[in-house]
Amino acid sequence: ALILQVITPCAKKAVWPLNRKMAENTFDLAEFEKAHERALAEDSSPDNWRVAKTFQHTTAYRRITNDSMFKFVSNMVGVPAEDCVKLLLDLDLRRRYDKSFSEMKLLQDTGEYKMFYWYIPMPFPCSDRDVVNHMKVTTDEATRCTTFIVLDGVHPDAPERPKVIRAKTILSFSKVEPDSKDPNSSVFTLISQSDMKGMLPAFVINGALLSYGDTLRSSIVKFYHEVYVKEKQEKTVEP
Repeated sequence: ALILQVITPCAKKAVWPLNRKMAENTFDLAEFEKAHERALAEDSSPDNWRVAKTFQHTTAYRRITNDSMFKFVSNMVGVPAEDCVKLLLDLDLRRRYDKSFSEMKLLQDTGEYKMFYWYIPMPFPCSDRDVVNHMKVTTDEATRCTTFIVLDGVHPDAPERPKVIRAKTILSFSKVEPDSKDPNSSVFTLISQSDMKGMLPAFVINGALLSYGDTLRSSIVKFYHEVYVKEKQEKTVEP
């Protein structure tokens, strides 16, 4: 998403080996653990953040000491946590509601770890961007809380493209948990910092990102209630 995602500013890019059978060995567990600890520390430190913009169901924060780092906390009204996670991770569904990307590809999936390619169309005269990420998904069955840690990566099926700038995710952490006040709703937290590369002024990027969290929330909630629920109901009544 314009949420291009890596969790440690100095994290090494993960290189996917050409031997796909060794996929389970391609992820640096130490990097993911370090990233997870840092993200949780950021999330649990309210003094690090100032409110940058408020929406009806989303609050956007900026980190006080880093103007390009954002945090969004969104109330996913009427969307249970498990369904919210599915809508974020299932690209067949996500393509139907998230128009931030013109291409989304799942490059590899080993269950707990996934690797993605995202193509971001930019308005003229800016060059388009793309990014390759890999993700570790963890769910706490007791609390029904799911977290995504995403690191920069490279993959042989997603080489850099001519005239397209390969962006970099500096930090990304997502958390989906049940709403304590409503078990049929959830809370979606996103911490994000990206380097879009090229000549884009920081104020342009930052201005666009301020609204991203609520735009994503709105798209998910609308699709869930108007499309996803109806399709689930239709499947349950099929003979």
